[in-house]
Amino acid sequence: MGTELNTVQLSIFSHRFMSIAEQMGRVLQRTSISTNIKERLDFSCAVFGPDGGLVSNAPHIPVHLGAMQETVQYQVRSRSKGCLNGIN
Repeated sequence: MGTELNTVQLSIFSHRFMSIAEQMGRVLQRTSISTNIKERLDFSCAVFGPDGGLVSNAPHIPVHLGAMQETVQYQVRSRSKGCLNGIN
């Protein structure tokens, strides 16, 4: 398979990543002891790529997502050597 994706593959992977983000949110809500998370659903879940770019997000509270990508990209830049080597 080449590096180009057709529209069917793009749709499949888009839905897979969205499903992962949604499942993250359900687990977070189910296991949380915080009222803000458990009842008010005040959280966001997303999947990011290796460069910190947003791949997919769950439709919980998308207001957080504007800052999440920048925050993740900052962490990737500032801790990239340790993260790439699997070290905290």
